[in-house]
Amino acid sequence: MDSLIRLSTRSRNHPAYDKYVQKRLDDFANNNFDSNDAKDFLEKSLIPKLDELIELAKNSNLNLNEYFKQVINPPLGL
Repeated sequence: MDSLIRLSTRSRNHPAYDKYVQKRLDDFANNNFDSNDAKDFLEKSLIPKLDELIELAKNSNLNLNEYFKQVINPPLGL
């Protein structure tokens, strides 16, 4: 699980994005999982979703941090 948590701390310039990634990792980590489950979660769920949200942010008039801060995080209570 430590490696999952470290993934979320890479983008120090985008704290709202980091909050979203951390929430997704925490939600996953709260379940019993093995290394295959973690790999599947990252490759089939988290990364594709992040790619989708990053593309939406690029197509908005907001930078990445502001997009997550204003659009993505509020409905999640972040």
